[in-house]
Amino acid sequence: MRFGVARFGVSKMALPLALVLLGACGGRTLDQDAYNVYGQPSPPGAGNGASAGAISSGGAASSGTQSGGAEVGGSAPLGEAGGPPGGAHSVGGGPAQDCGVTPHSNGSLTLIDDMEEHQGFINQYEGRKGAWFAFNDGTPGSTQFPTPGMSPFPMRQVSSDATGGHYVAYCTGSNAMTWGAGIGAELNDGCPYDASVYNGLHFFARGEASDALSVRVPTANAYTGFDSTCSSSETPCSDVFQTEIALAPYWQEYYVAFDGLRPFDHASPARFDAAELLRIEFEAPPESFFSFSIDGLTFF
Repeated sequence: MRFGVARFGVSKMALPLALVLLGACGGRTLDQDAYNVYGQPSPPGAGNGASAGAISSGGAASSGTQSGGAEVGGSAPLGEAGGPPGGAHSVGGGPAQDCGVTPHSNGSLTLIDDMEEHQGFINQYEGRKGAWFAFNDGTPGSTQFPTPGMSPFPMRQVSSDATGGHYVAYCTGSNAMTWGAGIGAELNDGCPYDASVYNGLHFFARGEASDALSVRVPTANAYTGFDSTCSSSETPCSDVFQTEIALAPYWQEYYVAFDGLRPFDHASPARFDAAELLRIEFEAPPESFFSFSIDGLTFF
């Protein structure tokens, strides 16, 4: 299997087949349905429902040695949207302006970011544009690197990443004990992006000191933020669609189907709409120490 962008021309078929058994971690229940990433992904539906879907993880990619030690810095909340501890929080910035016509993907270029340009912005394909950012719960005494608000967002240089390159999106820190901390990427500078032609997200992840992550995808129809189309008279706002993945201390490949994402508030009537994506977030749960890396982020 080869990625559709030249620098992703690394065959994954030679990697050993392995499915990670997703179980309970950190007091949260991980979704159980998994499928083989080395076969043709066939998640149910076209990605616009909130029915049970598939999360898959598989073979170990090259581990790589990270250059430099783990850096941590003082932390501060960034654009926190509120909600009780552990609630439907979501972060990230964007222009307080009329967003105009929503960019629409035609399915020709799946790459969101391979991190190799290491400028802190996603690759500008199919109308996508946006910066990477860090966020945390603001627990007093917590640390995080990159720090919230750091610009440009620094990609971490490694000797070899999961896709044959040398840069990854990296997050490390300690004592974010309210709901956690993480990193994310805007898809259209805080405005909605239409990715309804795709079925979900594909990426590689490694947990240097984290064994689980929430993969969170705020949408304009269910989240109160810039250019939100969510109406509190119709449905509860400030909800975020998410799922959880188990991590290992080596690179693994993941497919997260859009129709496997569920609202944080499971009683919420909000439905996931892939035509109104705002950003993608990777969040570590409350831990005394966390450290994880993301590479090769694409749609599928």
